[in-house]
Amino acid sequence: MPNRQLFCPERWMPTIGRVVAFTAALSTASVTALAQAPARVDDATLVRRIDAYVAPLAAHELSGTLLVARGGRVLVERSFGFANHELSVPFTPTTPTNVASITKPLTIIVAMRLLGEKRFSLGDTVSRWLPQYVYGKRMTIEQLMNHTAGVPHRLLAEDAQEEPRTTADMVRAANAVPLLFDPGTRTSYSSGGYSLFAAVLERASGKTYDELLQEHVVRPVSAHTIRHLDHRELLPGRATSVVPVGTSVINAPLRDLSFLVGAGSVYTTPRDIFAVMQGLLGGAYGASAREALVRPTGLSWNGVTNGFRAFADWRASDSLSVLFFGNSHVGAIDLLRGDIARLAAGETVPAPVVPTVRPVALSVAQRDRLTGDFDTGGGQLSKVTFLSPSLMLFGDRALLATTDSTFFSTADYAPVTFVGATSGPATAIQWGAGTWGKGELGPRFARAPAAATTSP
Repeated sequence: MPNRQLFCPERWMPTIGRVVAFTAALSTASVTALAQAPARVDDATLVRRIDAYVAPLAAHELSGTLLVARGGRVLVERSFGFANHELSVPFTPTTPTNVASITKPLTIIVAMRLLGEKRFSLGDTVSRWLPQYVYGKRMTIEQLMNHTAGVPHRLLAEDAQEEPRTTADMVRAANAVPLLFDPGTRTSYSSGGYSLFAAVLERASGKTYDELLQEHVVRPVSAHTIRHLDHRELLPGRATSVVPVGTSVINAPLRDLSFLVGAGSVYTTPRDIFAVMQGLLGGAYGASAREALVRPTGLSWNGVTNGFRAFADWRASDSLSVLFFGNSHVGAIDLLRGDIARLAAGETVPAPVVPTVRPVALSVAQRDRLTGDFDTGGGQLSKVTFLSPSLMLFGDRALLATTDSTFFSTADYAPVTFVGATSGPATAIQWGAGTWGKGELGPRFARAPAAATTSP
C-alpha cells in the first residue's frame, strides 16, 4: 500500500555509509523502469523517439524543461509552455524553477562537506547548535537528516506560508509544534526536520543557507543558478506556478517557499542539477557525499510543492539521465519519467494519452458534504475548498467533479472518491490508481476531527 502522505512523494533517506531508500507512491513505477537493464539504443534514434513521444503533450499539457543525457552528453533539452502564464513568458532551459524536495540532496551535499571540515558531528544533539529549540536535547543531527527525529512535515499552517521566513523563524515555529514520536523510534518524512537541519548548518558554518549552496554546491561544478531566496528578492526569469484545471490553469496558492529552507526552497534549472549529479558521480563533492546519496541503481530525486513538479534521475546501468522541472503539476510528467527510460531501453512505448474529463456542477449541499480538513500524514492537515461548483482544491491539487462524490485529479490522472459523501459529510478521501503507479490503489486520507485546525 502506498504511503498515505500523498503530497510528499520525495521519500528517501541518505545516511553515512549506506542509503536507506524507500520509494514513494508517486515514483514507484519510474524507479522500477530506471533499474531495468537496457538494450542499447543509439543517441540519434533515442532523440527521434523522444521527440515523437512528447509531441502530443507539447502543445497543451507540459510547462517546463526536459533534459535527457547519456554520460556527460546532453541529447535533449527542450522547454514547453510558459514560465509566467499571465504574461505569456515562454519557458526556456535557463528558467529558474522551484525543485521542491530536490533541495534535500543539495542540503546533504553541504552537510557532507561541512562534516569533512569538522564543523559539526552527526552525533551532536540539535540543542548544541540550536539551544533555543525546545526539543533539541532529545534528538541528534543524524536523526534530522534521516527523518527519524519526529519533527512534523510542515511547521506552519497553510495560511502562514505566505510571508518570507528565515531559519530562525522556522526554529520558532518548530517550538510551537509537538513531536510526532520520540526521536529514533519511527520514521516520518519531514521537510520541517530539514529546515531545522539547515538552521544547524547555518549555525555551524556562520553562513546563510544560500551562501552555503554557492560555496559547496554551485562553485565545485561551475553551475549557474541554484538559489535559495524569498519572494522579495529578484531572480530574473523565475517561473511562477499554476494549477491545471482541465484545458486551462489558475494561479497556484500564494506561498513564499522560503519556509521550506533546506527542504524545498531552491530555484534552479535542469542543466544545473545535471551538473550537480555529474559532479556527485565524478567526486567533485567528495566521497562522503557520493556514498550518502548514490544508490546501486543510480539517483532518483523527486520534488512536488505548490504547483511545481520536478524529477532528476540517473540510471547507473547505462548512465542515462532524465530530468524535468515544471511549474504545472500534471500526470504527463510521471508518464515522461517512466516512458523515456523505456524508450532508451528499446521498448515499444504507446503514445501518451491524456484523459478527457467532462466536469459536472455540484449543488451547495453536495459541496458542503465534502469541504473540510483531511489528515494527509506527518502531522499535516490539508483543506478541501471549492473554487466553482465543479472545481475543488485539495491542498494545491485541482480535482474536477465527475459525480457528487467522485473527482478527477489533474496532477496524476487518478480517480478520487469521497467516502460516505452520499449520505452525509465525507469521512475519508480514497485516491485511485494514477500515473505514479502500476494500477494499485492510492492513499486514503481520513477527515480530521471537528476540533482540529489546519496546522502542520
